[in-house]
Parts: sequence; structure tokens; C-alpha cells
Amino acid sequence: MAQPRVVYAVVARQQTPLAEATLEGAQPHTTRTILSKLGETARGAELMDFGHSYHYFIDGVFTYMCILDGESAAAGPSRTLGTAFIEDMRAAFVQAIGHETGEQAQAFELTNSFGPVIRACMKQHNSAKDSLHVVRSTINDVRERMIDSIGMVVERGEKMESLLDKTEVLQGSALNFQQSSTRLRREMYWRKVKMYIAAGLVVSVLVIIIVAWGCDGFGKNSRC
Repeated sequence: MAQPRVVYAVVARQQTPLAEATLEGAQPHTTRTILSKLGETARGAELMDFGHSYHYFIDGVFTYMCILDGESAAAGPSRTLGTAFIEDMRAAFVQAIGHETGEQAQAFELTNSFGPVIRACMKQHNSAKDSLHVVRSTINDVRERMIDSIGMVVERGEKMESLLDKTEVLQGSALNFQQSSTRLRREMYWRKVKMYIAAGLVVSVLVIIIVAWGCDGFGKNSRC
């Protein structure tokens, strides 16, 4: 959706336009037709038309009105831009022209003198709106980057959790290996003990046999 911008503005005495300005490239509007729609008692109200929003403020006999395009009048950016512009245009008119001069001026008599002021105010507020749009776009971009960063952190968290699980498995395997190694060492130890005992028995038997052979036995006829 296009961002709102002020494309037309007018200062009128009741339904008599005193000064107006149109944004370059915008289509001119029928001022008297628009002013006739506003009535006499409305203050700070808004009217809707196809593709435009009408913002106006009636201060006594004077009417300050601007037309915005791009967004509906019910939208927040359009409402804020229209209200701020009308306040600045009204303050500039009171300071530069004054109510007394405005009450005596004829239709469009003040366009040459006050029209450039209105146009400058339009460009200023539209530029401020564009800056706000840039800021909003930057904020949205930062928000998207934060969301991506959070997603990466979550993904890293899942990977870290998987790594911790693998670490626990490795620790369990190391513990099993240590226990198996302990059992193996014990088995090897007892196997060596049994081998030493068997070797001792064999040596003892051989000694006895050798002694018996040298002594011709262990009976009465033994020489030992």
C-alpha cells in the first residue's frame, strides 16, 4: 500500500477559497465542491473519497483543509500527517496573513502570496513522512534480522543439545571401557598367578623325580 502524502491544500473563508496549492504531478481538485461537503459545524473531521482522504479544521469563519492520497483516512499514518500539516498551515496563515486580512480578501486573492508557503509546508511534511517510512523500513529490517538470529541461536541450541547427548554417550562408552579394562587386568593377574603355581608344581615334581632317581628310590635300598 502506498504511503500517504499531501497533494492539495487550501485556506478558505467559509466556502470562499483564499489561497491554495497543489503538489507537482497531482491532479487539481474542485475546491468549491469539496468545501461544500464540509458543512459549517465540523471541526477536525475527515471525509472519504475515492483514493483520497480529506482532513480539515474549521476555526470560526476560516477553514483549513488538505487532501492526502495513498492511504485511507482511517489509517494511522494518514491521520497523523493530515492533522500535523493542518496545524502548521493554520499557524503559518495566522502569522503571515492574519485573520483581519483574510476576512477582507477575495476568492484566490492570497494564492500568489500564501500559496508558496502552503507548497513548502506540503514538501516539508511529505519529506518527514518519507523519513518516517525509511525508519519504519529499517526497524522492520532489524526485526527480521533479529528473528533470523533467534532462529540461528535455536538451531545452534539444538545442535548443542545433540552434541551434549553424544558427549554423554562417549562418557558412557569410556566408563564401560574402563570397567572392561579393569576386569581384563584382574583376569590377566589371576591367570599369571595360576601359571606361576602350575610352574612351581611342575618344578617340584621334577626335583622329586631327579632326587629319587639319584638315590635309587626312597625305600630301604635307597643310597641317600
